[in-house]
Amino acid sequence: MGGLPGSWTWILGPGYDGGPAFGPGGRGFQGPHLWGLGRWEEALAASEEAIRIYRGFGQVLPDAVLSDLATALTNKSNILSELGRLTEALAASEEAVGIYQRLTETDRTNFLPGLALSLTNQSSRLWELGRPREALEAIEEAGIIYQHLAEAEPAELSSLGTAMNNQSIYLAALGMREEALAVIEDAIRIRRDLARLIPDAYLPDLAMSLNNQANRLMELVRWEEALAASEEAVAIRRDLAKDRPEMFLPGVAGSLNNQSHILRGLGRQEAALTASEEAIRIYRHLIQVLPGAFLPRLASGLTSQSIHLADAGRQEEALAASEEAVDIYRRLADVLPNAYLRERFTALSNLADRLSALGRNREANATRREATAIWRDYT
Repeated sequence: MGGLPGSWTWILGPGYDGGPAFGPGGRGFQGPHLWGLGRWEEALAASEEAIRIYRGFGQVLPDAVLSDLATALTNKSNILSELGRLTEALAASEEAVGIYQRLTETDRTNFLPGLALSLTNQSSRLWELGRPREALEAIEEAGIIYQHLAEAEPAELSSLGTAMNNQSIYLAALGMREEALAVIEDAIRIRRDLARLIPDAYLPDLAMSLNNQANRLMELVRWEEALAASEEAVAIRRDLAKDRPEMFLPGVAGSLNNQSHILRGLGRQEAALTASEEAIRIYRHLIQVLPGAFLPRLASGLTSQSIHLADAGRQEEALAASEEAVDIYRRLADVLPNAYLRERFTALSNLADRLSALGRNREANATRREATAIWRDYT
């Protein structure tokens, strides 16, 4: 599922993009500092400690404390997502949404931004668990809120861009490609304006949306336009990664993986394989730090690499890469059977093709049946 181009994924799970778009879970909470260092287990412990403190105030909490609790739950949700604990991440997100829904019943002015943010987070968690229709419903609700907020406070345009970026991804996944492209183009206009004003703050978001735009254009077979958007995204992310590799190398890998497919569409197979191989090297490095977060992305990259190797006539190597990708998805399915369904279908379909190319038709047919069963679950 999409896309860590740019920086570590928090609210923006679908694109593997973006930076922390929400504040810490209350005074003294060290989670944001720790996750900025990639110390996810420690960040989770700090988040859980903050939540225990807020719950310790008793059953009837003041609105301000409830808001802090919801923010801490949102932080916890994102940390759990980075650790690959997706079901727990959704549960924390849903609790945060519920709190803000209750708070906005009596005070919309102060708590509507929190509701929009928690809905954005919830949409990402639903997407990660293979529930794109529900993800779209959540992000559309968040987008309506952000449009309202931006009319009075232009600073909310950044959050609106985030919502639109995610909305574009969900629309594309549901087959609404023209609508998806229109939404991401609107998001890019917002983010270019913001990046001109404050480059350090908003260039990562612009790169993420450019990466998204490249995917949408690729789906519509507009290869040259897709490559231009992809090259701009890669250039921004490489520049960002020079100073903060721990934050932005994942984005470089994601953008390179996407770019490899665009280059393939343009008939540039050698360049496509080169881009794919660089992405794989980055992901293999990253899983040494956080296997739960980056194994799915390595699997996606291996599927891409397998296709490019097959294009180059290197069928045995293509099969090995495909088998490794499928093995990763199967291991993930043992823990999260409903997650990564679309990616598992793609990896299995590719494996079937690789087996057929080597004359192993019986295994290929069995693999296709497995892929078909997964697609039924997904759709």
